Amino acid sequence: MRHGSRRTHLLLSACLVLATGLSALPARADDCLDYGATNPTLLYGGDGITGTAIATQGDRAWVGVSGGLRTYDISDPTTPVALGTLPLAGGISDLVVDGDWLYICVSNYGLRIASLASGPLPQLVAGVPLGGYTTDAEVSGGVALVAGTGGSLVVCDVSDPAQPQVLATVPCPAASAVLRVGDMAYVAGRAAGVLPVDVGDPSAPAAAPMLDVGADVIGLREHGGVLYAATYDGRLLALDVADPPAPTLAGALALPDFATSLSVREGALWLTVCNTGLVKVDTSAPLAPAVADLIELPGLSYDVAHTGGVSLVAGKGDLRVVDPDEQRPQASQGWFRAPSGFGAVAFAGDRAFGLDYFEGLLTLDVTDPLHPVETARLPLGGDQRAIALGGGHAFVAAGLGGLHAIDLADPDQPTLALTMFSGASVRDVEKVGDLLLVSKDAAGVETLSVLDATDWQAPATLGAVTVYGAGEISVAGTRALVSKEGGVALVDFAQPAMPTVLGTWTAAGGVSGHVLAGSVAWVAVWGAGVYALDLTDPALPQVIATWNDSPWVDGLTLDAGVLYAVSMSDGVFALDVRDPYHPLLVDAISLAGAEEGLVVAGGTLFAITGEHGLTMTGPACLDQAAGVAAVTPRRLVLSASPNPFNPRTTIAFTLDAATEVAIDVHDVRGRHVRALLAPTRLGAGPHAQAWDGRDDAGRPVPGGVYLASVRHGAARERVKLTLLK
Repeated sequence: MRHGSRRTHLLLSACLVLATGLSALPARADDCLDYGATNPTLLYGGDGITGTAIATQGDRAWVGVSGGLRTYDISDPTTPVALGTLPLAGGISDLVVDGDWLYICVSNYGLRIASLASGPLPQLVAGVPLGGYTTDAEVSGGVALVAGTGGSLVVCDVSDPAQPQVLATVPCPAASAVLRVGDMAYVAGRAAGVLPVDVGDPSAPAAAPMLDVGADVIGLREHGGVLYAATYDGRLLALDVADPPAPTLAGALALPDFATSLSVREGALWLTVCNTGLVKVDTSAPLAPAVADLIELPGLSYDVAHTGGVSLVAGKGDLRVVDPDEQRPQASQGWFRAPSGFGAVAFAGDRAFGLDYFEGLLTLDVTDPLHPVETARLPLGGDQRAIALGGGHAFVAAGLGGLHAIDLADPDQPTLALTMFSGASVRDVEKVGDLLLVSKDAAGVETLSVLDATDWQAPATLGAVTVYGAGEISVAGTRALVSKEGGVALVDFAQPAMPTVLGTWTAAGGVSGHVLAGSVAWVAVWGAGVYALDLTDPALPQVIATWNDSPWVDGLTLDAGVLYAVSMSDGVFALDVRDPYHPLLVDAISLAGAEEGLVVAGGTLFAITGEHGLTMTGPACLDQAAGVAAVTPRRLVLSASPNPFNPRTTIAFTLDAATEVAIDVHDVRGRHVRALLAPTRLGAGPHAQAWDGRDDAGRPVPGGVYLASVRHGAARERVKLTLLK
């Protein structure tokens, strides 16, 4: 089965994030995961900016945005108000407040200094052009330490901020961050390690030998007498600085991605992790840090400031405000980093087999799913795209590398037994009994081929059928749904020597995933959401339902009546599809960087996140036992007007029988926003309920898409609401 997306990945990092594995039986209240409860409440969801750095003081916050420096009034930190933007050429990489002065690291310029005492907005008063690429600064005691600048630490006299002077320069290869602890400065080198520099005399800094940690260091923070260093390969290193000029590596913690900033809040160490959100670190054993809490946020997170009991996170897309003290069940509890990212994964018992982009096949012992251990690595040629397991063996679709047959008799010593179709582009593989289904392009001839794999070390082609653009395969019985150019094709392989295309369906965009379940197919169309197709008459597929609350769906899987749709931008959505005519959003959860696809194994849902590896979580909760329900007519006609709206809309519905009704508003990630109507028995006929665009606390909600959910009896209908601001 192919679990890779259509995109090419350039980042060379991956991790495996794991949560408690739960039963694969129909979800029950005591064994399913309430995704909404694990998601943090976004107290403020932003104004569309991309924030690269943030600093606060009193009732003001400053955020580096594209094109300049934005000032916010945070008198109410849960609802920041933008006051204005100071234009600045070049990206802002760091912000430091010292008294009435704001120090701004401008990546392609150097250090700029602004006064905070001359009005509501900062006023530029001085600059120190340094050249190179300025990344980080520390300011204390009238001295500014600036890292970057073409591979050096620059020491500046800022005793008079309006007239800064460069005092000295200390070479440091690819300097990326700096931290001052007393008279000692530590400089992070992206190509080397950590350089200790004595700055007791700022005009004559003295460098000690560099500590080589074997990775690019991109962030530093001292906490509890220990120096913590974040690395680009996704680790947090604990450095013993008992002898300040000679730090030693004492411990390490694997992270879901690289940390972009390190901060201290209420005596605890917090990390902003790029594709994850916020991570609280347990430093009770200072040299053996552990994850204490993980707050997953959508999109990219770059920097954080803690103020007024909340955390303001600057990142790609918006400025977000969260309450780190909010009580939430933990959805994920550990991770494993693969060398360069997983494109596909398969599971057999206590072993997982991941296809690493560049390293080949990795075997993981997942006996303890929270502490997976790599047991073997088999280099493979080609672009690893998909894996299908048989009894003691596996087949790997490797793009131009062909089709690999791998002996897994001892899963911890995998061996390559055979490579066939070398030179062809093998795109996906599925094993159905003794048959193999292979989609490939051989010299411009694109086919779905059926192979006899009774002797798995010598598969023989039985038949093939032309499918232009043949790609991902999903199977139900003796029928296969195959992605093709501009849609999908349904193929019957009951006669393996004569596979036949029964029908095709043309999509509005590229197909990014699909699932075949009996006579119903669920197809993800890039940019258009998910379509349900009735294939009872395969020659005339009929669209019977659509779902597009998240149009950019990267993969699908079906389990126990729940269709899971994974989106890189939005996380994972769980849809109750027991009635395929009326898919209902059950829940949603933010999973950092999820984009490659989904697998259900051992009662656990695995979202393949490409750059991160895998994220594991439990099944979504359903209100009723699983099993496809008979199609019943709707008892409710639902609409909203005006829609889009600002600031008020009315939700109208008509009941054809008296029943109990409740109305709630959620955001598109499943978080509860407003209870509009508590469970109330209503009579047959028309009804209406207004929403004023506010949450349960009476606060205006940000503009965007929301879902009004109307529960009537045992059923539920939704209408999408678009709030314009």
